Amino acid sequence: MPRYPQARWRPVTRYDVGGPYHVAMTPRRLTLHTAVSAGTSLFNLFNTSGNPVAHFYVDGGGDAEQYVDTSYRSSAVLEGNHDSITVESWDNYPHGWKNGGDVPDWTDAQIQWIAELAVWVNKTHGIPLVQLSSSRPGTTGIGWHRQGIDGKFAGGVLAGRVSGGERWSPSAGKSCPGDRKIHSIVSTIIPRAIALSTGDEPMTPDDLDKIGALIDDKLAPIEKALATFRTNIGDRDHATVARDKALGAQLDAIHAAVTSTAPKGT
Repeated sequence: MPRYPQARWRPVTRYDVGGPYHVAMTPRRLTLHTAVSAGTSLFNLFNTSGNPVAHFYVDGGGDAEQYVDTSYRSSAVLEGNHDSITVESWDNYPHGWKNGGDVPDWTDAQIQWIAELAVWVNKTHGIPLVQLSSSRPGTTGIGWHRQGIDGKFAGGVLAGRVSGGERWSPSAGKSCPGDRKIHSIVSTIIPRAIALSTGDEPMTPDDLDKIGALIDDKLAPIEKALATFRTNIGDRDHATVARDKALGAQLDAIHAAVTSTAPKGT
């Protein structure tokens, strides 16, 4: 039973083993949502009969819960439930925004958690770490709710449901998960997931600080030894100069003595 280890397991009864909505699926897509919530959990909402349910919820600090086993259907994407692993996410509503166009971007903690989840579903279910092209049947990859929603949206990655695509919401015009989040899925989350899966993840500022501290620790005794060496060399140089001056003075004195006793020319 696939349960993501970085999420607290809180099964919604009617979707768990023995429940009426416990239906197997073969996941092909990871679909991201915004929850319109400032809560730390959606368990009570999801565990209430009649409400649609997602597989996961991740709050703003990157703490997450899993409500449905990923080999079984959730109910968050309507016609796409047959093959989608769904993720709802904290967006601090209603603090700071009042309409879909104001939905804030993912937090750094959410980005990291979702990227790590994407790597896990790739290894566990074979979902590729690529951008989902549309909600058309048979597509596979990492996508977002708006790809299956009808409405007048901007073009490109911000577009809604295309012709022939599955309808992922009964409500037209929903901007879920928001423009900022959509752009970040493409520009940040998917590249981060690819980097994590290949071991080429860019180092964070914390990583660089730790490496810098380690280098400082290793360099400190070397720099101390070099300083001692330079001091010793300098001391020897000073001694050599002093010796040379003394010898020079002695030679000058001998020369003066010799010349003073030499016969004078006529």
